[in-house]
Amino acid sequence: MWWAGSKPIDIYLGTRAVAVCEGAQLSLYRSVEGVDQALAFLDAWASGQAHGGKVALWLGGSLCRPFMMPPLSGVRGPAERRRAVAAMARELTGIDAECHVWIARGPAEKSQVAGALDWRIQSQLEATFGKRWKIASLRPWWAEMLRMALENEPRPSAVGVQDCDSLTILAGRGAEFESAITFTSVVDRETARAVFTRSLLSSSIEAEEAVLGALLAGVPAAAPLASVALGVLAEIVG
Repeated sequence: MWWAGSKPIDIYLGTRAVAVCEGAQLSLYRSVEGVDQALAFLDAWASGQAHGGKVALWLGGSLCRPFMMPPLSGVRGPAERRRAVAAMARELTGIDAECHVWIARGPAEKSQVAGALDWRIQSQLEATFGKRWKIASLRPWWAEMLRMALENEPRPSAVGVQDCDSLTILAGRGAEFESAITFTSVVDRETARAVFTRSLLSSSIEAEEAVLGALLAGVPAAAPLASVALGVLAEIVG
């Protein structure tokens, strides 16, 4: 197949927007009303392309909600670990459905950041891209911003990520994060800053120990984050 060895197209799916980026180029941004309209739009887009390819799917925070996975002892391999995490994801995130889970890399005997997605959304994405396309990855976009933040020194004690429909905050001191939460219906910069500031105060984290990133609404960033997927739309705002 022609996509072998090629770099995936980055596709963002949220409840208020979808976006397509090919490398550093923004190919498409569309505002939507709800996840059903977003999925229908991506289905039409994928069907209308002349050729398939590899896609990296990135999810908004309201669709893939974070939680702290407790240490797991006695699990045998990644598959068993994933099953154990999926079983607890509904209770920890409030998603009223069977969940597909994303788990940050790390040893099973330590707490890890994880994300949960309603399996029905996963199934629809697989139906959309599973024939002529190859899904290279399916992850929350906040995890990509978290990765970038943790590569910097000094390591931040809190990372906030605003996307089209939510604000995700991960916080902790030392070598591990201790809390992970998504505030839904956070759709403007002022609200995101206010919620992030209140979260820092309640956690006794100073502003200089934290970083806040955002996905812009269809407007290329003045200082894009080249090392981040969808980086043409991403910037650090605090």
